Amino acid sequence: MTYSKPKPKPAGIRAFIGLSIPTAAQEILENTQFDLMELVPENSVRWVNPNNMHLTLFFLGDGILPEKIAKLCDTLDDIAATCRPFALELGRIGCFPKQNAPRVLWVGIDGQTRSLNYLKRQTDDRVTPLGWEPEKRRYTPHLTLGYVQDTPAVGRSRLPYNSPIGTFSWTVNQLHLYHSQRTKKGIKYTKIHTAKLSQVTNDE
Repeated sequence: MTYSKPKPKPAGIRAFIGLSIPTAAQEILENTQFDLMELVPENSVRWVNPNNMHLTLFFLGDGILPEKIAKLCDTLDDIAATCRPFALELGRIGCFPKQNAPRVLWVGIDGQTRSLNYLKRQTDDRVTPLGWEPEKRRYTPHLTLGYVQDTPAVGRSRLPYNSPIGTFSWTVNQLHLYHSQRTKKGIKYTKIHTAKLSQVTNDE
């Protein structure tokens, strides 16, 4: 008697919902990284590739199968239809969880943050019925500069927290579903689906 090997189950993908930022903003953030590198010990922070910088709205996790991806794409279209374009600005330097023991360095977001929070609420409300739970922590929109590898050393460094990094604004008019992949060259983010924000008036 011969036995056939069971077919392997599809592994699914790692994904998240987020907003892209323009190249000019990436360049400003990269210059900010260079400035901070001068203030912390060498190799104490793993700096994010500026080309990968984005604003996360909802982290979906691993193992997402094609049928879920299709539903997510439709959901993104529904979310985008409820929101109009809005302007954001680069904000101030900050960290998680606290300045004397930082684990993540970031730049905050200013501008029409009420519209951003509305988009975040819409995303949470419409993705949750698909089987995901939104984070319980308060949403703090930010762009990650780097992940701290030596918390005590960076905690002792005199970093310019709460300092603005310059004036730059852009218009958010698209919402993206991203595929996150680990490659030999590092993390790679690929846009799976893009939904254009509507021109309707939302209830900010």
